Amino acid sequence: MDSQSPFLTFESDLDVDELISRMSVAAEKRGFHITHTHDMKATFEKHGMEQTPYKIVELCNPHMAHKALQADKKMGAMMPKQICVYENAGKTTALFMKPNPDNLDRLFPGMGVSSISKEVVGAMRGIIEEASAA
Repeated sequence: MDSQSPFLTFESDLDVDELISRMSVAAEKRGFHITHTHDMKATFEKHGMEQTPYKIVELCNPHMAHKALQADKKMGAMMPKQICVYENAGKTTALFMKPNPDNLDRLFPGMGVSSISKEVVGAMRGIIEEASAA
């Protein structure tokens, strides 16, 4: 993984649905839960377009979310966290965008948001790593 990339990307031999099922279990262990899964393939097919399996999984940690919204309601624009899970060259890819700590500190000065963000990024990384482990 490129440390300069805004994305953390993981590959798995599991299929999309199995990886998401395992992500749900791993998320619960970390105080997160899946609030919704967008099935982009199904959405596109309703409109006559083809798409390989591609799902966007939304996750929330209610305690972290509440703390963030108490600090500044604009932080809701970064919620819930999303993990994209899709087929890619015979593997399943899971990725999410990690926020830039410098940008967060500029948007929310003096609030310590970058440390909360690092905690969330660590949890997202752990969820995907645990879910994709053989």
